[in-house]
Amino acid sequence: MFVAVASKGIVGFVTAKLTDTSAVSFLTPRRICRIGTIVVAQTHKRLGVGKNLLHHVEAWATTNAADEVRLEVFEFNVEAISFYEAQAFEAQSRIMTKTLQK
Repeated sequence: MFVAVASKGIVGFVTAKLTDTSAVSFLTPRRICRIGTIVVAQTHKRLGVGKNLLHHVEAWATTNAADEVRLEVFEFNVEAISFYEAQAFEAQSRIMTKTLQK
């Protein structure tokens, strides 16, 4: 976890963990840094906080021999998608769901 702090306290944070695909026989062995959550206070958006948090995650991932950084983002969150695309993230897959009738 990395935390962004300003004069009035915490203004953002990001969680990340490392996973390894070597145990799955049909996948190419890769060390993956997975971002779980990234949050920036509304008062500090567009001030570089998110970009700085991602930079720290990428540096940590590189130091720990990760091959890539992955994250999930909801399709409706166009602001976040635009932010991630500006940081050179690309869509790799899509998670699809279907609500079942009860």
